[in-house]
Amino acid sequence: MRFVFIDEVEQHQKNPNFFGLGVFIVNSFFYLPLCSDFQGHFTDCGWNKEIEFKGRYLFSQKGDCDIPIDKRIKLIDNMAEVTIAKKNSRCEFLFYYNYQKKSKENYLMLLAHSLKALGRKEKNQGKNLVSIYYDNTSLVHWKEINEISDPLLLRKGLFQVELPCSTSGCHKAAGMIYADVLAYLKSWDVLSPTANDEQNASLFELQPGQRDKEKLERIKNILLKVQSVTTKEIKK
Repeated sequence: MRFVFIDEVEQHQKNPNFFGLGVFIVNSFFYLPLCSDFQGHFTDCGWNKEIEFKGRYLFSQKGDCDIPIDKRIKLIDNMAEVTIAKKNSRCEFLFYYNYQKKSKENYLMLLAHSLKALGRKEKNQGKNLVSIYYDNTSLVHWKEINEISDPLLLRKGLFQVELPCSTSGCHKAAGMIYADVLAYLKSWDVLSPTANDEQNASLFELQPGQRDKEKLERIKNILLKVQSVTTKEIKK
């Protein structure tokens, strides 16, 4: 069975018309070690579990302000390494976007294109089962997602488990956090394909005094990993 985690992303400061959908896919067999890996690094990071956590908080001083920038960069670097590094085949991340702004119609259109990219699987041992989770949003209702996902998956010989399920950002929701973080990283890469060190530093809101060579090099390496992600601009 495959777990599919969906999260949308905007970049108002770069382009107010930009809207993207990140789809993080992980085989159920690998979900537990992936989740355990994240929880281990999250604990090492030292985030106060009483403070709200969202994946995008790692790129700024939002949330737990006591977590230094270097630990945030280290956590995201690890997340990219275990999910989208070329040597890794346990997971897959797809990113579809356009410049038609955030809307229900656009969300559902990008969703349809992303689900079409799911490969067929054999029926034995439940390999053709797909379970869908999406970030809690008022933009779409699970019924509207189901109207897209259920028939589309069936046409590909896949079977949707129950119904699409919304989930809120939380340190326990590892799959959704990966979708969130990777979507944000990829949107940055799409909108800043030739970024210099100063622009890369702004990804983590690094102030001039924080921009040492090691941090900048690590940010550059993270963005290099993101470049291998399957990405497509979808036009109406």
